Amino acid sequence: MLYPLGRGGMGAVWVGEHIELKSAVAVKFIDQHLAEDERAKKRFRLEAQAAAALRSPHVVQVFDYGIDEGEPYIVMELLEGETLATRLQRSGQLTIQESVEVCRQTAKALAVAHERGFVHRDLKPENVFLVGDETGFIVKLLDFGVAKVIREDRRWSEFVTQPGNRLGTIYYMSPEQVQGEAVDARADVWSLGIVMFECLTGRLPFEGIRGPRLISAISRQPLPVPSKLARVPAGFDAWFERATMRDLDRRETSVEALARELVTLAQGFSGKCSMVPLGEEDHQTLPNVVAFPTASGTAHDGNGPSTVHEEIPDDFPDSFRSDSGAPERTSIPAAINGRRDLDHVALVARLSRRRAVLWTRHRVAPGDQIHITLLSRDEEVGHMTAAEVERVNTSKGDRPDFWTCEVVVRFHTPLTESALAAV
Repeated sequence: MLYPLGRGGMGAVWVGEHIELKSAVAVKFIDQHLAEDERAKKRFRLEAQAAAALRSPHVVQVFDYGIDEGEPYIVMELLEGETLATRLQRSGQLTIQESVEVCRQTAKALAVAHERGFVHRDLKPENVFLVGDETGFIVKLLDFGVAKVIREDRRWSEFVTQPGNRLGTIYYMSPEQVQGEAVDARADVWSLGIVMFECLTGRLPFEGIRGPRLISAISRQPLPVPSKLARVPAGFDAWFERATMRDLDRRETSVEALARELVTLAQGFSGKCSMVPLGEEDHQTLPNVVAFPTASGTAHDGNGPSTVHEEIPDDFPDSFRSDSGAPERTSIPAAINGRRDLDHVALVARLSRRRAVLWTRHRVAPGDQIHITLLSRDEEVGHMTAAEVERVNTSKGDRPDFWTCEVVVRFHTPLTESALAAV
């Protein structure tokens, strides 16, 4: 190993050198505490096997997979360039030509995956790598660690992710995925539509909304019309609408067909889409949808049934901001066991290096082993750590009624100062 390259939700990536060939490679390791979790190890192995099985110039190449002293690793090609997330952070938007190329090449990788029976399920700018620079690039699709097998095949059957285990980054996830339902290739179609919306407008459809409110927005609220935000090519509004239909029977099923249409409608356009000046747009007011539980346990808002299961209280706490002074409580959102649906999201009421007090609706018992993802202030991913439940209190205390349990957990490995600082 030569030097660390980066860190993600499941582990770290290092630059290494092949001893005999003297060639540089990327080596991905799983976090030590996750290496003891069988589900995490299966997911990590799936990432290696899925990427190795997909023969495409637009999927990162996997050279090897192994376990060294109990620690799994993946050896991959070392890519030179940057992620789409980094490019967007630096430039705000892509040009129309760049956006079309990202869509076209990403669709090729996804089409190969769908043909082999995989849904990526975590398509986002961080997982789209641009090999090259602004003068030209090749797209490489990364991270099949949360891929789902959608076609029965004995080689992959043990890795099938069950419905209800919602993985991925929320802003780019389809309604069926945020609600823990079964997904197919159309989930990737939705995510590709969201990525293209961001590339052309420089914004996300539900930017600034977090936690359960974001789940509710993705599930129910009208998506913004792209042309109200930026002067996108004619036809992009309809393109985006077809990619993000909540009715699965009406959503586009083919990523390649979607990409071909974008190529066609973008002909004759160049440069970045200019923003629509404030005052010229028709201000879209996204309704503050509140779901009222029915006797059957589903919900409705007067316009028919929906799959939002709980009312989102108006005072649902946001992440604690470091510039707002010393908090009475830490108020850090967290996810339990990799899920961020309403019954697994938690609020960290108190936090130390070794213990945390959680307010949650998740039912646990003393001695249960759980994984907690502490969400950072700036993004939907955060620090994952294993913990053991020490005490559970369901009597009414000083917590809001929304949280039905107060849970005291002890971390298997004490949090580092950097992890505490990140959240």
